[in-house]
Amino acid sequence: MSQDIPSNRNILFVAYDFPPRSGIGVQRSLKFAKYLPEFGYEPLVLTCAEEDIAFPFDRALLEQIPKAKIFRCRGRERLVVEWLKKLRLKFLATFCLCPDLAVLTWLPSARRKALSIAGKYPVDFIYTSVSPYSSVLLGHQLKKLLGVPLVVDYRDPWTDNAWKLWPTRLHYWFESRQERKALEAADAVVVVTPTMKELLLRRYPRLANRIHLIYNGFDLHDFPNLQGTPQSDYLQIGYTGKM
Repeated sequence: MSQDIPSNRNILFVAYDFPPRSGIGVQRSLKFAKYLPEFGYEPLVLTCAEEDIAFPFDRALLEQIPKAKIFRCRGRERLVVEWLKKLRLKFLATFCLCPDLAVLTWLPSARRKALSIAGKYPVDFIYTSVSPYSSVLLGHQLKKLLGVPLVVDYRDPWTDNAWKLWPTRLHYWFESRQERKALEAADAVVVVTPTMKELLLRRYPRLANRIHLIYNGFDLHDFPNLQGTPQSDYLQIGYTGKM
């Protein structure tokens, strides 16, 4: 390791979506946790308990980070969602809980677990992966409690999210206020696309020096047999995402 790379710096790495949960949302956090140690940073991963994972499992993903320190805490979100569905009351969670269900089911236990981790390991930074959006609030709370820098990584926009619906204008105003207070407290905000950066700059111009762009990429180790694409006279466009 070169002399200009710090060593033994711990990151309280808050990522609700993390293996063995599978799917798109886990990949960015997984790869950060995989490669950050090469740069002298040790992720202390705080994520949900396996019992709360509603998505399909893929335990092979954990093989990429065999030495990672992973801490899990119950949020019981899955049980609460199933209970609300049975009673046909799921709309209540959307109406009463801002910004999401995790603010009630996971954030309190995650805060306690984070403080427990910080009691055992020196924490130099806090990193929160978003969504769920309550992770932004958790990061803000932990920064005030631990007094260390906070990095917020937006995998998805929050108040500029075209897929997110608010029950009333009051809900949107309240969540906009939550986002502003949390991001103004953050030491750095990372986004995945130039458009997301432009949206945040338009909404929070005072944060211009704190908003950074790190694109989603790919891991060459996931494609050991990748071959070059033959030349073609046709323009080929690949699209991944929601349409």
